[in-house]
Parts: sequence; structure tokens; C-alpha cells
Amino acid sequence: MCFFLMANFYLIFFFAGEHFCIIAYLGVRIIFEFIIFALIFLKFNTMAKEKTYEFNPNKLYYSISEVAAYLDIAESNIRFWEKEFEAFIKPQRTAKGNRQFTMKDIEVLKQIKYLVKDCGMTLDGASKRLSKNRTDVEANMEIVARLEGIKEMLVGIKNEM
Repeated sequence: MCFFLMANFYLIFFFAGEHFCIIAYLGVRIIFEFIIFALIFLKFNTMAKEKTYEFNPNKLYYSISEVAAYLDIAESNIRFWEKEFEAFIKPQRTAKGNRQFTMKDIEVLKQIKYLVKDCGMTLDGASKRLSKNRTDVEANMEIVARLEGIKEMLVGIKNEM
């Protein structure tokens, strides 16, 4: 948002994503009203752009954007982990070169996310852990998920009191 003042004449340039507005006003009060309008517009504009994916476990293949939304990580992390963990993640490619992940790939990505993001392991350490004993990682993930569920339930009970 830019303001230019020329002899009590306000010229306002307003940029909001793909939108561009030039508005001319006389008076200071209208400028403040415009600022409030601009902030509200930006809030609703960003809310409209948020994408929500409903994960369908019955599909055979998932795109990288669906997997990233499901795991709540960036697509670049998935691409990087695919290179680092070639022995574990092997998505198929379409004719265009787009990655198509199976449920097996997604489970491995969940384990990698758990080891790297939640446990704080390095990529080498996570790779060694996955290659040695993958079932222990799965069991630990299930235990953590159950404990988080119990914690949410207890917090809900506490809030009701």
C-alpha cells in the first residue's frame, strides 16, 4: 500500500495479491477507513486462497501436493527426502514426470517425518534407524499417537471443569 500526498489530495495505490487498485480520496478520515478496508480485504483474500485436502485412503496414487498437505510438510521436504532415502521411497512417475505416491511411500514418509522432525534425528541417523529396525519405528509412532490422543482427551476434560 502506498500513499502520495499532493495538496490535500490523496492518491492510494493498493496491491493485494493479484489485485491492484488506485483510489483517490480527499480527506484524512477516509484514508483511515480505507486502511481498515484494506486490512479486512487482505484477511479475506488470504483466507480464500487456503487449500484444504481431504485425504482419501482408498486411492491408489497420491500427488505430491496431497501428500504434503496430509503430512503437513513442504513439498520441497518430500522431494529432498526422496533423494536422501532412495532405498525406502520410490514414487512412480507419470508421463509428465509427476510423482505418484502409494500408501507404502506415505507410511515411509510418516516414519521419516517422525524421526527427523519429532525425534530430532539427522538424516543419516534416520536412514540407519529405518534400515535396521523399521518395526520399532512404527511401534514408537503408534505409542506417541496414542499418548497424544490421551493428552488431548485430558486437556478437554480439564477445560470442561
